[in-house]
Amino acid sequence: MDHEKPPRRFPFSNPGQEERNTKKRLLAILSATLIAIASGAAQTKEGRQPVKAMYAIELTASAGAVEPIHSSGGDSPGFNVLKMSLKSDGKQIVVAATLKEPPGSFPDHILELYFDTDNDAKSGAQLIFPAIGGFEYHGKLDACVGYTDDSSSCVGGLDAKVKAHWSTVHLDRYNGTKESDNDTVISRMLGNSPQVAIAGNVVQGSFDYHDLNVKPGQTIRLVVQRPYSDIAEDGGFFPDILLTLK
Repeated sequence: MDHEKPPRRFPFSNPGQEERNTKKRLLAILSATLIAIASGAAQTKEGRQPVKAMYAIELTASAGAVEPIHSSGGDSPGFNVLKMSLKSDGKQIVVAATLKEPPGSFPDHILELYFDTDNDAKSGAQLIFPAIGGFEYHGKLDACVGYTDDSSSCVGGLDAKVKAHWSTVHLDRYNGTKESDNDTVISRMLGNSPQVAIAGNVVQGSFDYHDLNVKPGQTIRLVVQRPYSDIAEDGGFFPDILLTLK
């Protein structure tokens, strides 16, 4: 007897809901931007003050509400990142996020990382919001879910019973100044992103120096964003980081 698989849920999969959620997020972004401008901390090329670090750094997220993840199956809690750490060991950059609660049944991105590997804001891809640029790579740290029917997902969930949680990373290389002009370097689909078991509320992954085309002693600039935190005091962004690699 054939069994029908439970329906899959993707973020913003309902067109009407997507439009409403987009308007809501734009209003939240505008509000956060106005607050930032008023406080003299606007997310611009001129206003971002980088934090310098040798080999490793740990940063605490600013206070603020976390938006839910909207999908065709209803809302799921967004990932509330309390702090983030980066550590270089001579071969890899290890990124870890500490969450307020352990990941639930809906998989998605935990952090997005923009790598300016030549530490030159005038070269590389340019972002529209915030108005910053100079990025050669775009990475993601994902919280993935395995289900009892032997299916799994890292973005978009199933209405099925969860049996395991793990993390993976995704890495795209920009080929020009546009965000859309890129190719994939690391992904679960390519089979070159190792699974890392999630213990409690800590989600961790790593990026090899080779894949980022960097070397020990090099100083790179990173911008790290927390998805679903647009309405936080910092707009979901940690301070820019100038990280000297071990």
